[in-house]
Amino acid sequence: MKITNFKRMIKEDFEKEYQGLIDKISFIINPMGEQLVAALDHSIDFDNLNQQFTQTTVTVGSNGSPTPSLEIKYTLKTKLKGIMCISAQNTTDATLLTGAPFILYTTDGSIIKVTQITGLAPNKKYNLSLILIG
Repeated sequence: MKITNFKRMIKEDFEKEYQGLIDKISFIINPMGEQLVAALDHSIDFDNLNQQFTQTTVTVGSNGSPTPSLEIKYTLKTKLKGIMCISAQNTTDATLLTGAPFILYTTDGSIIKVTQITGLAPNKKYNLSLILIG
């Protein structure tokens, strides 16, 4: 749905006895309405969402467990709902991924303990770009 501009509050649209009050209210409402319309008109970006971007380097063993163990601190406003790997670059050699990396984890407060990463070749070093979703 396309958001259309809202009508700004203009004191002259009201009876003279209310114009002082409308002037004060419109000082607060009009800029907020303009920001809301602008945000909903293709201006919502990554920083406006409850998610966090992070990068980490990891090597996994034959069972997909990170070696050494991997912990990530997060600063989301809500409980972690999931992790998406958006990039995995092998820095050891040209071995291709065996599948899309999926990350299994547990949380303790604001710490994520990665227990397994599927899809990565064992004993190869990877730079992962992750999105943590709240």
